[in-house]
Parts: sequence; C-alpha cells; structure tokens
Amino acid sequence: MSPQIGQAVDRLVVSVFQLNGTLLEAGDRITTPFGLTSARWQVLGALEVGQGALTIPQIAKSMGLSRQAVLKQITLLASDGLVQSQANQAHKRSELWSLTPTGHVQFESIMAAQRRQVAQWRKGLTLAELVECTRVLETLTRSIQQAAEAPETVRPHSPFHTDKRKARQ
Repeated sequence: MSPQIGQAVDRLVVSVFQLNGTLLEAGDRITTPFGLTSARWQVLGALEVGQGALTIPQIAKSMGLSRQAVLKQITLLASDGLVQSQANQAHKRSELWSLTPTGHVQFESIMAAQRRQVAQWRKGLTLAELVECTRVLETLTRSIQQAAEAPETVRPHSPFHTDKRKARQ
C-alpha cells in the first residue's frame, strides 16, 4: 500500500470518528424532545430497518454496538412500551425484539425531526457526492468486517496489551 493511500485512510478514519461524535450529539438534540437518546434511536432504527424481529446480537452486529449496550437500551425501550419481545423458536434463550405500534410512531416522529435538519447538514454537498460518500463508507465497512473475520488478520503488537494465554504458561 502506498503511503498516500495509508494517510488517506488514516484521515478518513479520524473523520468518521469525528462524524460519529457529531452525529451522536446532534441525535441527542433531535431525540431529547421525544424523551429518548441517540443510543435508543439507534436501536429503534435497527429494528425499523431489520427484516422482521431481531435478537440482541443481531441488533448489536447491525449497528456496531456491544450486546450489553443493546441490552441496556432494549430494557429501557421495553419499559417505555416502544419495543416488545417474542419467543425465538430458533434459540430459546435469545428473544426476538420488534417495535410496538407506539415505537414505530415514535421512530417515524424522530425521523421527521431529523429530516428537517438535513437541509442544514447537506450544505455544500451535491446528491452525487452524498451517494458516492455512502458507497465508499459501505465498501469500507464491508472491508473492515471481512478483515476482522479473516483468520490471517494481523494484530499489531501493543506494549499495553498482554496475551493472557501466554501469561498463564
């Protein structure tokens, strides 16, 4: 890989981290009037776009969250009557979750509030640029996921990380 490509990827990664923080802050501003947070909106979104009811691990994987984080938000959303569980015939210990009618209405209301912000967010960007950006981010996401799943993934050595298996020997 050329140094220029490596530097471009480095800049992109930092920019995505910054965008993530900015989106979470903006999401909290959007969701606060609805009594929610960005984290809960994210879980509602996973359930809205998912193909049917989802398990907590499926929600976590689709949104890049930990299972514990999703479980916390699902518990809060369920107590608010926005999501409901049902038995999972394929895995008895992993319930399936879906939006309640109230949850669906709440999600659509939040999305309407978010769409009102889009005009400000997209200033200076063309439709073609937005489409290309989406394509690049989706491709990068798939590449990172595939690299993480590959058995030959190289893990850099860190002086702050110890291999627990070697420490026990």
